[in-house]
Amino acid sequence: MASIDTVLCPVDFSKNSELALDYALSLAAQHSARVSVMHVLPDVLADPDVYPYLSDPVLPSGETRERALEQLGGFVHRALAQKVSVDVVLEQGDIVEKVVEKATKIRADLVVLGTHGRGGLARLLMGSVTERVLRHATPPVLSISPNASTPPSDGDPFRNVLCPVDFSPSSLRAFDFALSLVGDEGTVTLLHVVEFYIDKAVGEAIAFDMDSVRERHHAQALEKLEEAVARDVRSRTKLETVTLDSGAPYKEVLRVAERDDTDAIVMGVMGRSAADMFFFGSTTNHVVRAAHCPVLTVRAEE
Repeated sequence: MASIDTVLCPVDFSKNSELALDYALSLAAQHSARVSVMHVLPDVLADPDVYPYLSDPVLPSGETRERALEQLGGFVHRALAQKVSVDVVLEQGDIVEKVVEKATKIRADLVVLGTHGRGGLARLLMGSVTERVLRHATPPVLSISPNASTPPSDGDPFRNVLCPVDFSPSSLRAFDFALSLVGDEGTVTLLHVVEFYIDKAVGEAIAFDMDSVRERHHAQALEKLEEAVARDVRSRTKLETVTLDSGAPYKEVLRVAERDDTDAIVMGVMGRSAADMFFFGSTTNHVVRAAHCPVLTVRAEE
């Protein structure tokens, strides 16, 4: 199973950042890990191109940095109650570049961040900072939706995890992380969506036995799922396949997550084309945007 020893948690002091930090601390307590809580000051606080009434750019001053560092220290006070080892990091520059750079430097096993924050340069919004971090960060990224519930004050934060797989290296690695998240007592549901798009009228016209072929695809998918599960973890793993005649796989992932009251979705970066991968995988992209529970995205090892 994957090891979680170092967690990086970028924050912008928003409510959603507080929630992301709660998850980072909860996971750190579960895995006896260390958390680096990071805030990035922009190079320019206000730009004359955006605010034409300014004659010069407003740059962060030494006093601004001191206030940011002071607020960052106060932001992590909750770590004391959980007895988690925490350090604070204040950087300046492009937030995505600094987060990716810091994750590499400290060899973070996991990056935890909120998917929504304040407006302005410091925001953590899907389609902006979070999406770029997901696309460029090497470690797995745990995205916390503002609709996610608060993690329990005691006990493991994730007991019921959904792991969609397409048998790619990234999704199989995601399964490894899913097992680490739930510990020894939680449950991981492996879900594979079989896309079976054949027009019914065409099938009837050529006397194509769609039901038989659909069942064969379903059986083959279930067999592959069973092969992916090691014997020692079968007791805490559920297997499920869904055959789609229409629609999108991400909708099935979200439907099963809601049906099972899933604590988290853990999935590899899934994409079929270069364009898909540019947006960190079309299915993954949609799930992160729409899920109400935390979503952990995992890239294949280089």
